Amino acid sequence: MVIKAIKSFSNFTLKYPILRGMLSYSIIWPLSNIVQQHIQKREKFDFMETARFGLFGGLYVGPTVFAWVKLIGWAMPGVGKGIMHAMKKSVIEQILYSPGAICAFFVGMTLLEGKTLEDAKKEIALKFFPTYKANLCFWPFVQTLNFRFVPVRNRVSVSATASFFWAIVLSYMKQLEEKKDKLK
Repeated sequence: MVIKAIKSFSNFTLKYPILRGMLSYSIIWPLSNIVQQHIQKREKFDFMETARFGLFGGLYVGPTVFAWVKLIGWAMPGVGKGIMHAMKKSVIEQILYSPGAICAFFVGMTLLEGKTLEDAKKEIALKFFPTYKANLCFWPFVQTLNFRFVPVRNRVSVSATASFFWAIVLSYMKQLEEKKDKLK
């Protein structure tokens, strides 16, 4: 019975791949936040922060990553065309997708905290460049391998898996106090 349910669920997510990504990110992002809170050894666990990561991951990151993978696949088709082709796709992603995704993260999470858009703008001004630098040390390598070796139907899942580690970085960046000297 359990095996039949798992198989039905698997078939459903294959039929609707955007849901597979949304479900993946709704689980992976809160888990990343839990890991980050544990690494940081916080005195009190912040369940609401974890919930915000789940909401943002599932309702924003999952669909946008799905759309991005479809768009870049359409604009630059080809699996297995070679490492240079995959590297070009990755560079394009770092220029066109990543800056907006980072800004959306800070805006979305700040608004989910009940703060204002003005607060989100201040946070972007303070944290965007350190976050983007970290992004450039991680995602180009992950996505080059993803674009080179992974079939299109599985790319969102691979991105979601790598996103576990990236969301730990984002969780860390988000919780930093708003002091420039802490981000240098």
